[in-house]
Amino acid sequence: MDKNDRQARIQHMKEHVENWQKSNLTQKEYSRQNNINYYTFYCWIQRYRIKGKPAPKSFAPLQVKEHRQNVGVNIEIRYPNGVQLSVPATMDIQVMSQLIRLI
Repeated sequence: MDKNDRQARIQHMKEHVENWQKSNLTQKEYSRQNNINYYTFYCWIQRYRIKGKPAPKSFAPLQVKEHRQNVGVNIEIRYPNGVQLSVPATMDIQVMSQLIRLI
């Protein structure tokens, strides 16, 4: 595959990833409807997320409007690299802060 073919393939798959993001379909459903091997499509999604979008330089500010003791409710944090952190909402804020810094 020469450089032009490779660039065309990259652009083609990037367009598929962007179309999938707008489609409200699962990755499997989008890949099936577009005759793309699911695992190939998944790899392109991961590649695009890493190369296609710059990571934010800082966290967005969090505003808490009211404080409740919600038993069974979790707080989820999703990092740009795909790592997800889910902790009980009742977790001590200092422990949560230390955990976030470790990741």
